[in-house]
Amino acid sequence: MTTLKWTHWAVGLIATAALSTALVTAADRGGDSPVARIRDGIHARLVALGITGEQREQIRAVLREFKPTVQPMVTKCIQERRALREIIQATPVNEAAIRAQSAKVAAAEADIAVARGRIVEKIRPVLTAEQLQAVRRLEEGAYARIDESLGRLARWIDGN
Repeated sequence: MTTLKWTHWAVGLIATAALSTALVTAADRGGDSPVARIRDGIHARLVALGITGEQREQIRAVLREFKPTVQPMVTKCIQERRALREIIQATPVNEAAIRAQSAKVAAAEADIAVARGRIVEKIRPVLTAEQLQAVRRLEEGAYARIDESLGRLARWIDGN
């Protein structure tokens, strides 16, 4: 998998997990909890895009519509990833178990990807052409930061 494809996949999963986590636990409204930071980050991006009150409500309606299906998907994906981590860390290495659990993770992520596509399909018409361009710029910036982080990691591994 190329770095760019891996980056797109990783960013998408992280964004979906973060958004879903924020939606699932939206009742947590105070303090400096991870959920509050995610919620505040999403809010800041909406403000940066110039989302109107009407657009915000339309987006919330879409997210509310998908919450009952996305929430269990994200929970399952997290559980499958945790199980994979346990299997990876087991001694001795069990390649068949790792591959089997990786397939479960991939299936869970595929379900989330389909849901993301459906959510985006419903949210896209709510945004103006300028807002869609701004979203693309935000995504490109996120991809650049991930590529930069991967580059730093590679240099660290190489001892540079």
